[in-house]
Parts: sequence; C-alpha cells; structure tokens
Amino acid sequence: MVSRTCNHLAGVTIILKCENLQLSGSFKYRGALNKLLRLSPEQLDRGLVTYSTGNHALALLMATEQMSKVRGQTIPIQIYVPSSASNDKISAIKSYCTSPTTVVLQENGLDWCAKEAMETCKSMRMTFVPPANDSDIILGQATAAAEFQDQLAADHLGELDAIVVPCGGGSLLSGCASWFRGVPTQVWGAEPQFDGLGLHASLKAGIILPKQKSMGMTIADGQRTTLSPKSWAILRDQTNLQDSVVVTEAQIRKSMSLYHGEFGGIIEPSSAVAMAACFEVAQRQVAIHNATTATKIGVILSGEGIPCIGPPKKASLLETSKVFAKRFMSKNNVPTATYGHFSCYEESLLFIEDQLAQGRRKVVLKHPGIGARQGVFVIKTLEEAKQTLVAEFGVQTCGSSRQPDFDILIEEFLEGREFTIMALTDGRNFTMFPPYLDFKTCKENNQGPMTGGMGCVYPTLKCTESMFQALAQGFMARTIAGLGKEGLDFRGFVAIDVILPHDGPIAIEYDLGLGDPETQALMPLIQPDLDLAKVLAQCHSDQISLSSLLFQKDRFAAVVVAVTKKYPLESETQPLHVNLTTPTQKDTIIYHSHTFHPSVQPSQPVVQARGGRVLSVLVIGKGAREHALAWQLSRARSVKHVFVFPGNAGTHEVAASNGTAGISAFEGASSSEYHDLAKRAKDIGIGLVVVGPDDDVVNGIEESFRKVGVSCFAPSREAAELEGSKVFAKEFMNKFGIPTAHHGSFDNLEAASAYVRHVFTDKDHRIVIKADGLAAGKGVVLPETPEEALEDLRSIMSDGKFSTAGSSVVIEEYMDGYEISILTFSDGKTFFSLPPGQDHKRILEGNKGPNTGGMGVYSPVPMVTPDVLQKIDEVILKPTFDALAKEGRPFCGLLFTGVMVTKSGPKVIEYNVRFGDPETQSSMLLVHEDTDLASVMLSCTNGTLAQVKNSIRIKSGFACNVVIASGGYPGDYKTGKVATLSSPPEGVVIFHAGTRKEDRLLKTTGGRVFSVTAYGDTLEEARRKAYMGVDCVSFEDMVYRKDIALGGLAK
Repeated sequence: MVSRTCNHLAGVTIILKCENLQLSGSFKYRGALNKLLRLSPEQLDRGLVTYSTGNHALALLMATEQMSKVRGQTIPIQIYVPSSASNDKISAIKSYCTSPTTVVLQENGLDWCAKEAMETCKSMRMTFVPPANDSDIILGQATAAAEFQDQLAADHLGELDAIVVPCGGGSLLSGCASWFRGVPTQVWGAEPQFDGLGLHASLKAGIILPKQKSMGMTIADGQRTTLSPKSWAILRDQTNLQDSVVVTEAQIRKSMSLYHGEFGGIIEPSSAVAMAACFEVAQRQVAIHNATTATKIGVILSGEGIPCIGPPKKASLLETSKVFAKRFMSKNNVPTATYGHFSCYEESLLFIEDQLAQGRRKVVLKHPGIGARQGVFVIKTLEEAKQTLVAEFGVQTCGSSRQPDFDILIEEFLEGREFTIMALTDGRNFTMFPPYLDFKTCKENNQGPMTGGMGCVYPTLKCTESMFQALAQGFMARTIAGLGKEGLDFRGFVAIDVILPHDGPIAIEYDLGLGDPETQALMPLIQPDLDLAKVLAQCHSDQISLSSLLFQKDRFAAVVVAVTKKYPLESETQPLHVNLTTPTQKDTIIYHSHTFHPSVQPSQPVVQARGGRVLSVLVIGKGAREHALAWQLSRARSVKHVFVFPGNAGTHEVAASNGTAGISAFEGASSSEYHDLAKRAKDIGIGLVVVGPDDDVVNGIEESFRKVGVSCFAPSREAAELEGSKVFAKEFMNKFGIPTAHHGSFDNLEAASAYVRHVFTDKDHRIVIKADGLAAGKGVVLPETPEEALEDLRSIMSDGKFSTAGSSVVIEEYMDGYEISILTFSDGKTFFSLPPGQDHKRILEGNKGPNTGGMGVYSPVPMVTPDVLQKIDEVILKPTFDALAKEGRPFCGLLFTGVMVTKSGPKVIEYNVRFGDPETQSSMLLVHEDTDLASVMLSCTNGTLAQVKNSIRIKSGFACNVVIASGGYPGDYKTGKVATLSSPPEGVVIFHAGTRKEDRLLKTTGGRVFSVTAYGDTLEEARRKAYMGVDCVSFEDMVYRKDIALGGLAK
C-alpha cells in the first residue's frame, strides 16, 4: 500500500508490505508452515511442542490446521503459554484449539514455559518448534521479502532502494536480509529504545547484547525478544544491512495514528516500529544521497493483534443504511416511526400524499445509504416533495417511473422532544451514559441545513430516571440482543436518537461510535478516578455491567461548536488563521477539530490554528541565557505558559500580561535526575523542553524526554559529542574537510610538551590550548610565550585546573582574523542561522585578563558581509549537518559555531551544541515578535523546519548585551550581595543570571549576575541603551566591561 501523506512527510516513496492483512495476520505463519513442511510424517504423527506469548502459537496452530487438512490426519500439539500473556492472545489460542491440542498456562513466565516445552519433547519424543533461532523458521519468513519483490515487479514498480524490517528476535529481519543479499537494496532493522541494548547496540559492540528483564517497558512488547544466535550470525555478516534504527515510544504511537488515519485500520506497535523507522531512513537517504520521490523505501508491517472497539462491517449497516436500521428495529420490537422504502417515484409520491392526507403537517425524506443525520429533508407539501426529489434525489421527471438510481426512505414526521441515549457494550451486557441533547441544524431554532452537530447539552433534564430505565430495557437491551441474534459480535458504542411524542418514545436512528460533539461534553462528567481505558478493555473480556461507567452527579456540560462561514454547504480550500486566547472561566476547555499547528503539516488542512496558546514549555537552566529564552518563548503565539528549572529570581514568577504567557518555576520534580524531570514534565503536560546548559545536553538529557514522548529541543547524546570532546570535533572536521586550524591531540603531558616546543618557536607561531571536555566556556588558554604554554599544560593536564575535562588537550595554531558566533537551528536536514554575534571573552577591557563565560555580545557584526555568511553556510554549516547525518547522528537542535574569519576564509574555532551565553540574550532581542520561537523549535524536533523556515523574521536593527559580574570573577568571588534594580529604559531588558529571592530581597548567587540587553536601530543606539540599563543595576563590588561593541563601531 502507498500513502500520499507518508510520501509527503518522508520526501520519498514509502511502500507498505502489510503482513497484518494476510489471512494469518502475521509473518510468523510463514516460518511455522515452512518448519512443518520440513518435518517427516513420523515427526508430525508424534506431535509438536512449543511455547509462546501469542503470535507464534497462533501461527503454528493455523499452519497445523492446513497441514492436517492436506494429510487427512490431525497433528497433536502442546503449547506452553505464560499466564501473563494478554487475555486476547490466550483467548485466541484457545479458540483455535481442537483435539488433540493442549494449552498449558504457566504462572512462572516465558522462560519456565521454554523449559517445560523442552522437557516435554524429551519425555514424549515430540518435535520442538521454536519461535526463533531456527533455520527453517528464518527461511520461511524470508518469503515475505520474496513476495514483496514479486508484487513490486507485477505492479511495474521496480526495485526497492531500501527496506525496513522490525527486529525483535531477528528471524524476519535476517530472512529478509538474506533474500536481498547481492542486490543494491539496503536493509534496515527497526527497534524501540532498549536502554542501549538491542541490534543497533549489538552491531556496534560486535556481540549480542541481550535485552534485560529490568528494561523500561515499550508498547511494542513483541520487540523485547533478544536476538537469536542464528539470526545474529546472519545479520552480523550481511554487507547490505546498514543498521537498526532506534525509535521512541512517541514515534511508535504517531505511526499507529498515521496508519489509522490513512488506511482506517490498526497496526500493532511492533509494525508501527518499522513504519516509524522508515521516516528516519528516508531522512538519511535525503540527506546523504539526495533522495527524491523516485526513491522507494519498503516497509514490512509484521502483524496485527490489537483489540479494536467498533462495529463489524455488517453491524455498521445500522448507521450507514437507514433501510437496514428500520427493518432491524421492526424485527426486534424497537419502537420507530411509520416508514416506507421506495425505488419508484410515483409510489413514493402516493405515500407522501397519503401521509399528508392523514393530517400530518410534515413528512421526512431520507437518503437510505447515507450516515446518521445526513441526507434528511423535512417537507410540508406535495409540491415541495416533488422539488426535493428532483434536486436532492436525482429524480428525472420524464421517462420510466421506476428509475434504477432512485432510492428513498420516507417516514412520518413526529413532534416531540429529542434526545439521545448511548451505551458501551461487550456484545451481551452494556453500561449506559446519561441522555443528552444534540443541536443538529446550523442555525438557531432548528433552522438551516443539517450538520454533524453544532452543540450538545449533557445530561438533558427532559429524561427522568424511570424513563431512562425504560429506554435502557425497551430500546438498548433489545438492540444489543437483536445484534446477538444476527450473530454479530458487536463490541463498542451504540447511540440511539429518540423522540418523545405524547404517546411514548420512538427511535429515530442509530449512531455507532462516540458522537461528535457529544463526546466533548461527556468526558468532563466521568468520575475523575475512573480508568476509562480499563472500562473499554472490559468490552473484550465480557465484563461490562450497568455500573461500569460512573458519572459525577449534579453536574452538567455544554458544548458549542465553532465552524467556518460556509459550513456545511462548502469547505474552505485554503487554511484560515485562528486566534485563540486562554479561557478565563474555570472548567472551560477548547477542543480542536480541523486544525493544525504551523510546525506540523497535515495532508489536507482546513483551519490553521495560529495564535492558539496551547503549549506548555519547560526551559532547563538557571542563567541569563535561560531567562532570555523564557522571555522570548512567552511571546510565542502557541505558548500558554513557560516553566524554568531550576531558574533564578528573574524566572521565578512572571505574570501573563499584554499578550504574553506567564513564566514560573518548575516545581514537583523529586530531584534533578533526568528521568524524574522527564516524568514530571510528562505528568503536567509539557509539550516542549528547551535545554540550556552544555553538560545537560552532552550527558544525554534529550534521551530521557524522548523516552516519555516529550519533544526536547536538544541534540542527541551522539550528536552532542561535537562539544563534549574537542578531540572528536577536530577529528570530525578533518575527516569531512571542514576548515579549521592545524592541530594536535594529546592525552600525555610529555608528548604535549614536546609538541609545544616543536611548534611554538617564537611570537609569530603562537598556539591555543584547549581542554578536551566541558569547562563552562573557560577551557581555552592563549599563552603569550612558550614558557607560559608549558606552564598552562602542566596546570591543565597535571594539576587538574579543569578537572577531568583537561585529561586530554587539543593544541592548535593561533588563527589571525576576527571571531564571530553563529547560532543555527537545525532539524537534521534544513538549517537557519540567526545574525552573527561577537563575544567578549576576557574579564577586562581591551581583551585583557583571564577568559570568562562571556562578558558581552553585540549582534549582528557589521563587518560580516552576505558573501561571508554564504561562505560559512557552504563550507562549514551544510557540510557539518550533512556529515552528522551520514555518521548516523543527525543534529536536531541549536548548533553554536565559533568561526574565525581569516584572510583565507572562515574556519571553525569550535562547536557548541546549545545556545551560547551571552550570545542568546542578544539574539532573542533580534527575533521579530511575529516569529513563534516555540514553533521553530518544535519543527526542529520533528523534522519540519523547512515548512516554517520562511516564517522566521529577524529585526533589522542591532542588539547589545553587557554582562554584570561579581567582583573577583572568574576567580574567587563572594555571593549573597543585595542587589537593587530600577526600571530600565524602553528597549532594554535586564536578564537575571546568578540571582535569588531571599526575605523579599534580591541577592547574588553566582559570578555572572545580570545580563543587560538592549535593541536599537543602530549599533550605537543599542550600545548606549545597554549601558543606560547597566546604570539601573546596583550591588556591592559589581564589575562589567565598558568597551562592549566598541570594536564593531570602529569597524
């Protein structure tokens, strides 16, 4: 199967091989059948033994059934199943069992089942059929790839460029890899995250890394199986196996949702793993091989096995065919209106005329084959009926009176109050919802065309408790019993529209499934402690009862539906902008229907929800950089609140005002451990996490949030090695030809010292020494003499000046030129850079004194021409992102590149994999207020930056930032000084860094305390305003540089 939406999202052609649609429902049937075909008649006569949690057992039972029919003789089977397996799988296995098949449930888990199965084989001389690690099983499952290739050839689609196969125990993947050996098709595995274990990790280590029982759960439980030795032996030596793509739980769920939306079906999570991975493979194909829509990537969806709540096809006729519904009601004594079904125009007119002659003021005409509430027309006269039949039912007024395309249902019009009753059923029993009142027409007072529903009140006061019970027994019970008589195993929701004339309630029609907008009103009324998922699961365990659903008493809910102007007659062809504000009333919720966020491109947009404040953002860090990020994010149209952890006095409590979101501390996390932060963020509905500090990014904080399904704007641990190790970064640049200084890398003091003596011969051959690891931006020294360089080496490598960060060093040539900082957003494929800035690293004016984290920045840099920026894009940024993707570590986040512009062109000084401080403060003031920074960041996390890149607007002026520090910084300094602030001039923002509130006083807590940032139309104006802002800050022993941006003004 092919999906246009999948192709659009991937940028290539995605072709799905749907094993879930096979009669067997799973690829495992192939392996089981092939295994049976290899057994002798004597082995089959003695019988088979296996163990399984579900799919393998089902496959073996189906294969055995087929073999038994061919042989004319049954095959004994004994199956050991852990009692912890899902009830659905156990029920399915038992439903296939016929004599002489035995199912043994074991309390002690799958390993015990395997042991019991092997002992049974020995004692009863039966043949063991393993779930995996068997050559016949692997060969049988390889037929999925063979069949895929044959189908492509039959449809003239040619060869696949790549194929993605879920991993699990490896049988399917190793079989497919073997089939595609010797052809140019790349083979990719797919697996969930397994705490650094699984095929991806095993391929790196060169040995099988078994998946541990203690690993975190994944919804793709079928993927938890450890690689079998036989599969590993095949995969390890396959030259066409590229890697195994690791996907997150969020990606798995998203793929399941995408499949359901595109094909109307449900795939099990293990299949969704492969579907999610195919987008990662596509991304790499596009980035590395310039793949296009002509590139074809195949995906094997391995199986089904998910219980689905909803009507079977025949039962759905209750809603989709009004004629079937009416006959069903009559047959099962469900009271309904008098009706007639006609395919003859003249007969229909006679029926209408007769109804009107009996004193009825109106008659209802219905299209028989259209769903509930659609195709319904109320008419008052015979002439109006004729016009409606011509206009709406395609009647030709000349020719034969019996027209083959004419089909109509006509029923009496009933006066009375309307409402709806709904139940959740397991096919035998049911639990009732409170009755509700729906508003169906598009205009007030029941005027205008019928719609899908313009509003709802839940529950309606028009239905008493006694009437509710009568409806439950006289309508719902008869309906569900009638479905059972028809042999329909209906599990799900049934709604009956009811009218209440003077002589008793009458059923109008059926709806199957949760109604819209009824569901929106229903959800807030359910008891808060009720596990709705558990109740829904009862549909498949025959445990539904009248008390399964519990609702809050004496509470009501109302829904108002907002629609586009031409609805329901016409649909909007272009996206519309929607402005939303946060509801001020308690318990008011805005539910979205046909909307999409600018950072997510749907297949057929109807309304674009721009401006809706729906996103909660968490910023991690405590400096001025994080304050600046929170400040700008609070201005994003999509953000409803910004949390900061741990934050500072400037981010502790900022009220929402003037169209901005509020900012506050992030509380409730049990510790600063990454998994605790991620869990807390997930629990309170954080939609985006933005990480500031370098050590958090390098230590892999992004993984923790990705595991719980929260988007995190930070690169992966692998991509972050660009900053985590300067040795790695230098080797990376050399490998991919990215211009940088000549250098040497050393982990031995004597060798490093010898290198210094060799290269640093005089003042014209100066060097730069860099600690390999993270050193808070201070791990770089620029010695003036060879003697000073040797002393610096001893201090770093022997005396531990930068702790373990200095155990290795990079020594490089000193580059002449001017230094700039480039902050670049990237989703791994597309990138966008903010205007370059120039940092002032030293503590004293004239660039004297020791290095600091940064004492000030101005941006943009006047001397940087468009040609220079283009050159940086061409020789540094694009090669960097392309190379990272090629290395299997695509960069999704913010890359901060220090660049030296030399006479021979721009060269990389170093990479940082996060926002710079103080560069960020200046950059945030340059971002135009029309730019939704949160949307930009989200697009980087989901690979859609190209879709929002053109919406990023940068102001035309300049920003200048002056850092105010504690006396003694970057050496020893005192904290706890009381600071006072006065209101800064317009266009100036005082960002907090090392501050806290104590006894209502603002006190210092760090070296860098404030970052005063200003915007101006010119650099001179921005600088002047910044120093005006500095005058608004006062505390004892404060220091700052007075020459920030003077270099930019001079040049």
